[in-house]
Amino acid sequence: MVRKLVIRKLELVNHGPFRGHHEFHLPSEGLGVLVAPNEFGKTTLLTAIGDILWGTRELRRNWLAGSTEPHRGAIVFEWVEEDGTRRYTVTRDFDVNRVTCTEVRRDKARTVFDGRHNPSGRTRSNRLWPDEHLQAIWARMTQEAFQHICMVQQPAPERINQQLLQQLVVGRGDVTAREARERLVERFR
Repeated sequence: MVRKLVIRKLELVNHGPFRGHHEFHLPSEGLGVLVAPNEFGKTTLLTAIGDILWGTRELRRNWLAGSTEPHRGAIVFEWVEEDGTRRYTVTRDFDVNRVTCTEVRRDKARTVFDGRHNPSGRTRSNRLWPDEHLQAIWARMTQEAFQHICMVQQPAPERINQQLLQQLVVGRGDVTAREARERLVERFR
């Protein structure tokens, strides 16, 4: 089965250098390249994807936004498959650590998840989103793996965490960490 993940849109409200509501539409084909001067939010856009999906322990609220102004983000992505397309919208309210995820497939919408997710939380209810729901709709991947492997950055990271390598090559035989890193960097470059 051919599957392709396509990120369609990113919305940020008072996140990082982006004050107010901002929408970013991403190309569905080819390579998207972000070009802007330093300190204009290129890295914030990339890290915002991980912040929305997995949460963040860092304070990324826009420094000019008032405490009563909302701080949230949303990502819209699709899984394009042979039998149709599934569109997901994941919204995170950073102020209260609330995540809402909806799926639209064949013009039918359903709520996949609606609840709290505190990335610092250790209770079972705080682990439902990243450990079960997110892995089912996105990929069996950690935030660290996404940031270091799937986000193309220049230069390629010189050092990839050993635990991350083990997560990525589980069941791959007797591949050494060095060989795995070389393969991963080459594959995802």
